[in-house]
Formats: sequence, structure tokens, C-alpha cells
Amino acid sequence: MPDRMFTVPAGTSPSRCNGSTCQHNIYWVTEPNGRRVPVDCSGPDCQAPSGTNDPSQLDAFAAAVAVHDGVGIHHQSVCANADEFARAKTGAR
Repeated sequence: MPDRMFTVPAGTSPSRCNGSTCQHNIYWVTEPNGRRVPVDCSGPDCQAPSGTNDPSQLDAFAAAVAVHDGVGIHHQSVCANADEFARAKTGAR
């Protein structure tokens, strides 16, 4: 089953995965239910968002670059250190 794709709004700044060996760029997006999701735009069929969402901030040398949203997959599906971030399952209720 293919990974779910997430839209990353143009202008979203990347951060780095804190995994001990990963260090991929990730983009934090908020789902409609309010949950924040780390999105990785480095895989196949993925695209990083443009660095700005304001076309007036693009210079003449970036004329070929348009403002665009990015698309990516949940970072946990590609992170080599995903187990470092797994939430502990508790038996207490």
C-alpha cells in the first residue's frame, strides 16, 4: 500500500530530524484535526515547497521558479531512526 501523501504549504520552513543518524529535512504540517505531522519531501513522487508563498519575493534569477506547495510522505515511514520516536505503549488505563 503506498504511503499517504501530505501537502506542505508554500513558505513552510524545513527543520531537521533529530534522529541520531537521519538528519533529513522535514516539514511540520498540521492536519485538520490539529495533529502535527512530520513530512519528508525527499522521496520519489515528492516535492519540497517553494521557500516563499509571496511571488513578489522571487527575484529575476528565480523567474523560472514559481510559488508552489510541496508534497511528501510521513517522515516516520523513511526515517532510519523511527524507533527512537515511537511512543511507549502503557498497559495502564
